[in-house]
Amino acid sequence: MRGRSLVVYMLVLLCLAAYYYFFEIYSPIAEDINDKAPAILNLNVADVEEISISGTDSVTLSKRGLSWWITAPVEIPADPREIEGLLADVYRLKSRRTLENPPSLVDAGLDPPGLILGFRTKEREILLNIGNANPTKQYCYARSSASPEIFLINAYEKSRMDKDLFTLRDKHVLKAACKDITKISIKRHGLIMEYQMHRDGRWHLLEDHTAKLKTERLNDLLVRLCRTQAKAFIDDTSVSGNPDIIIELFKRDGSEVLKIWQVPHAQENICAYSDVLGEFVAIHDSLLPLIPHDPIEIIDRSLIILNTEMVEKIVLTGKDIQVFTNKAGTWFSGEKRLEDFSAVKSLIETLQSLEYLDEYLRLPEDVHRERSIEISYQDSSVFFDIGLYSQYYVGLGDTYYQINEGGMKMINDSFDMLMKSARE
Repeated sequence: MRGRSLVVYMLVLLCLAAYYYFFEIYSPIAEDINDKAPAILNLNVADVEEISISGTDSVTLSKRGLSWWITAPVEIPADPREIEGLLADVYRLKSRRTLENPPSLVDAGLDPPGLILGFRTKEREILLNIGNANPTKQYCYARSSASPEIFLINAYEKSRMDKDLFTLRDKHVLKAACKDITKISIKRHGLIMEYQMHRDGRWHLLEDHTAKLKTERLNDLLVRLCRTQAKAFIDDTSVSGNPDIIIELFKRDGSEVLKIWQVPHAQENICAYSDVLGEFVAIHDSLLPLIPHDPIEIIDRSLIILNTEMVEKIVLTGKDIQVFTNKAGTWFSGEKRLEDFSAVKSLIETLQSLEYLDEYLRLPEDVHRERSIEISYQDSSVFFDIGLYSQYYVGLGDTYYQINEGGMKMINDSFDMLMKSARE
């Protein structure tokens, strides 16, 4: 009898284990059905006017026109992307399974709930209560105000919707859109650098409109500034002295200022003050390399700008003369087809990377011409006669430029490489 009872107990235990595995852990059929089920809250997110979150933090948000604001525990602008993400998660929220024999509200962590989400529209208010994880830790127990039933949702969905105050607040240190900026002022090391956007879409020095600037460099800085967010909000007592850098962005309806102290704050962050946020913040120090130290740093000293697709002919003159021609995308040295075009590409890229140090109308008497590079376009409308001189001088038309030793070595190496490719 004792052996028979043991067998019965084992069978009961196996049945319970199978039930638990199928209904609590596996249950693939229920998953497939509920993936096609309607959203839990049946909520039109466009109609939501107020959101309340009681979890890690207790936060209330209200919609004002097209913008969202945090109204409690403080009144500050909210991050629109975080709100959009939260509403999208709520819209997609589906029940993984409704429980026929649910645990008690206390055991499910629903009395009181660990996370309460409230959504108010003009017509109604809906509450979503989320409790503890189930035994598998894969799901969480949940219940909405629209139904007394307890159901399961994915555990990661709870973590995504439990947003704290820092996550929800707008942390952009500047509000201006890049397209609206007409002027940039940078004060650094006692220097004042001011750049004005002209109608041609290019940046110019405010005091010298003739100076050619690296527009892409300033645009990169502007984009980065407009995207910079606070990594933390810090106590103003931890910042002392005058700021190392002051950046002011001007637009038609005003300006915004960001003050930066190059003081380390927690690993890769530095201190700043945003007049938009009205607080001291920590921002990532990767912004610093993009901020110029002086006006000359932004001046475009490119020696030559080539349209690589239009280059049809290259003539190299040194001890020998060699002509390279582009025919329908294939390069030839005389009548010989080049097997490898990398030497041509290297020469063009090297020329485009060169920057000059100074500009002259005349050459010193002891400087002599050593080599030359002639480049012409397909339609012959553009022709470059580039002379390579001793003492690191380069002639381009009627103007002469001095480059550094490294630049001259690069161009001579590319010259020699292309000459060698013609002999192979």
